[in-house]
Amino acid sequence: MRINKTKNQHYISQAEQKLNALGPSSNKIYKFTRHSNCYLKAKKTSITSNLSEMDAFTYDILDKGDRINLEHVFQKYENKVVWLSKFVVQGLNATHNPEHYLFELYVCKMMGLFRNPNNIEFTLNALDVLNDHRPRNQQLYLLYMKVDSANLGQIKYLSGKYGVTEQQYRDWLKLLLMVFEVSYDYSSNLLEQLSRQLFWDDTIGTSVYIYKYSDFNKGVLISDRGYVTTFNTDYTISMFNICSSAFMIVVFTNLALKVQSFLSKRNKMQHFSYLYHTVSELTHFKYMVDDDTTLKCYNQHCLNFSNKEVYSSSSSPLGL
Repeated sequence: MRINKTKNQHYISQAEQKLNALGPSSNKIYKFTRHSNCYLKAKKTSITSNLSEMDAFTYDILDKGDRINLEHVFQKYENKVVWLSKFVVQGLNATHNPEHYLFELYVCKMMGLFRNPNNIEFTLNALDVLNDHRPRNQQLYLLYMKVDSANLGQIKYLSGKYGVTEQQYRDWLKLLLMVFEVSYDYSSNLLEQLSRQLFWDDTIGTSVYIYKYSDFNKGVLISDRGYVTTFNTDYTISMFNICSSAFMIVVFTNLALKVQSFLSKRNKMQHFSYLYHTVSELTHFKYMVDDDTTLKCYNQHCLNFSNKEVYSSSSSPLGL
């Protein structure tokens, strides 16, 4: 881990927020706060201090204001997300190897999901398999073990603010170390390996839909959680804001259940034909343009799924 002086640590990056700002050169974004299922009028807020906390990911404070935190890891993904977002929105085709760019953007969004303190309980539950694991790197191991005993003043405040116990907050900090800092197969971290397995697992069908809008005033929302999800036994749907005029829907389908259902209705020859077609399109994507019905639905999901706030480049987003 690298030492730096960063205290104001964003859990939804300034880069992503600026893709949803009031204008190309603006550093402000509209904020809507929920009160008893009602939303106040749009309020302009500065991106510099928005969706951030002091020392949210700080593991130790050293002399002269130096800190040990995860900013250098996050910066790697934040540097990618702007050009990936613009590239994906401009348009992908077969010659671009679209799966690669969609996967890279998905990894960036998953990074934001796991590091978001609004999602602490979700992250702890989703990655509970790591509870019995420890970093093998000596430096990371010592830092990992120090988290439980470290006298970090912000933990008490932030755990109360985000509705978790102090121990849950400490467990989350340790989990972030495992996800972002521990190398897997000497090449990538666990975040990238988990995302890769989801995207190209033979038992999972992956579909990606990019919704784009020519009217920026319709306002594609961004949730304070950084994502929106819904699921059942057959599929999981995750939705992510890309910018002020686009969002992404990622659908993971349980192919085993899909094929089992199909077999109960079709003969074997039809089954093989169906299975070949399905597996050959495990990762596919489609662009949808100016689909207001889906945007309204997406924005309403953002409202309902958020912790308490949503954001937009528009003062009157569709569906709000």
